[in-house]
Amino acid sequence: MPFSQIDAERTRRFEGTGIGLSVCRKYAQMIDATLDVRSTPGLGSIFSVKLPGRLENQPASTSA
Repeated sequence: MPFSQIDAERTRRFEGTGIGLSVCRKYAQMIDATLDVRSTPGLGSIFSVKLPGRLENQPASTSA
């Protein structure tokens, strides 16, 4: 199952289907990007996307 709601009650505090992150992940996979999520209970979540490619006129990094 690509996504699910933890709170399926009709009286839940947060709206939405929970599909947004799943859609973002699929788009990231399609363009060879990386989607990262870091969550801290009670504080929130940080979402980041690392896109493939490099800036023009910048040398490609080399890793050993």
